[in-house]
Amino acid sequence: MKFKTQLTAKLLASNLPAEEVNLLPASYQQLGEICFLKLNTKLHKHKKIIGKAVLELHPQFKAVCLKKNISGEFRKPEVEAIAGSLPNDILIKENNCVFRFNPKEIMYSQGNHQEKKRLIADVKGNEIIVDMFAGIGYFSIPIAKTHRDAVVYAIEKNAGAFRYLEENIRLNYLPNVIPVFGDCGKAGPKIPKADRVVMGLIPSCKNFISAAARIAKPDAIIHYHGLAKEKKEYALLNDFKDFKVRLLKTTIIKGYKPHVNHVVLDIKFI
Repeated sequence: MKFKTQLTAKLLASNLPAEEVNLLPASYQQLGEICFLKLNTKLHKHKKIIGKAVLELHPQFKAVCLKKNISGEFRKPEVEAIAGSLPNDILIKENNCVFRFNPKEIMYSQGNHQEKKRLIADVKGNEIIVDMFAGIGYFSIPIAKTHRDAVVYAIEKNAGAFRYLEENIRLNYLPNVIPVFGDCGKAGPKIPKADRVVMGLIPSCKNFISAAARIAKPDAIIHYHGLAKEKKEYALLNDFKDFKVRLLKTTIIKGYKPHVNHVVLDIKFI
């Protein structure tokens, strides 16, 4: 039975008005043992009842949470537990890897799943790869786990995320991931010339293109993430107007907001 159908039946029995029950979400996001909901603002007054109902229907969850805003340079999520108890750390599995993180401190986007698989398939042999905005290892860890001959330099300047990056490297037994704490725009001699550079910062990593150019070998591939208007994704290439580049491929990862997509360009400096 579908999630909304189950929840509707349960909440109608709780005497919620039918017009409000019709606004219930059709699905949820699962991160480990946590259920995340997006609720219509008209339902916020019933959030505790809704959260309790979800836990009763799905006892595998330890908590039901609302994910509200994402704010600041480090894209910290605002999370509210509406039922159960939200643990400080959760463990999730993706692409044959495990990731530990604090969902109240660290954003985790499952919408990037296919892009991670595409990137894994793209890597060839013993490449040197630089992940300029590594976070907790979203891209670095699955690449390194699949390609044991590759070396991934994972750069992260958020101290909280960096702690989880180091832990996730240990959890996945990956000596071929080299964590580098600091600003990737000031990458020093620890970073060798790369065969591939991942620039996965949203909403924009335009200010770090010069740093990527310094890091990249002449024939390196750059995976450049950004936001672009629907059907005008190619316009993101304008960020490179001061550089000589060749566009290899454009991939739409997911919708970001109405008529705006999260896009990745595969680019070579020439």
